[in-house]
Amino acid sequence: MTEQEILDDLPPRSRRAYLALRDRIRTGKIEAGAKLPPFDSLAGQLGISPVTMRKVLLALQHAGWVSVEQGRGTFVQAVERPGVLVVEDDPVQRQLLRQQVEMAGYRTLEASSPTEGLAALKSEARFGLIISDVRMPDKASGVEFIRTVRHRWPNVPLAAVTAHPEDLSELHGTPDCPVLVLAKPVSRRQIEEAISLVFHAPVPN
Repeated sequence: MTEQEILDDLPPRSRRAYLALRDRIRTGKIEAGAKLPPFDSLAGQLGISPVTMRKVLLALQHAGWVSVEQGRGTFVQAVERPGVLVVEDDPVQRQLLRQQVEMAGYRTLEASSPTEGLAALKSEARFGLIISDVRMPDKASGVEFIRTVRHRWPNVPLAAVTAHPEDLSELHGTPDCPVLVLAKPVSRRQIEEAISLVFHAPVPN
C-alpha cells in the first residue's frame, strides 16, 4: 500500500495529525531513532483523541515513518530521502547542479541526455525532483523530454533550467509545463529554494 493510499483511508482529522507528525519527521525536527512521547501526550499536542492517535501511529508505521514496539514505545525510522535527477548535456553545468543539490543534502543521479534521463526514471522509483536543461543539445529535444516526463511521471515535479525561458512557450498553459523554471546561471540559493518547495524542507540560512 502506498502512502497516498494510507492517507486516503484516514478520516480528515486523522489525516491532518498524520501529516503534521510526518512532516516533523521528514524535515528533521524529530530525528531518526528518536523515541516519540507517549501516544496520549501526542494526542494532546495534536488535538485528537488517544484512540485516534493510536490509529495515526499505526498508519505512520505502515508507511515506514515509525516503528511501534510493544512495551518500549514508538521510534522514528530512518527514511531514505528521495533522490534528485539532474539532466544536463553540458558536463560543467551538470557537475555544478549535482554539487548544489548534494550540498542541500540530497542524493543525486546525473544524466547527460534525454535518453539517459528516461532510462534513469524507468530504473529508479525514488526520485522526488527532476532538474532538467532545455537545450539538449537543441530546444526540440529538451522540450520533448519534458513533455514525455510530464506524461509518464506526472507526480514527479520537474524544474527546467534554461538561459532561454522562451523555449518553453509552447508548453505554457498545458499540463506539460514544468512546475519551476530556473534561469541560468543557477545559484545555489535557487536550488535550495526549489528543493525546499518540493520536499517541504527548511531552506538553510
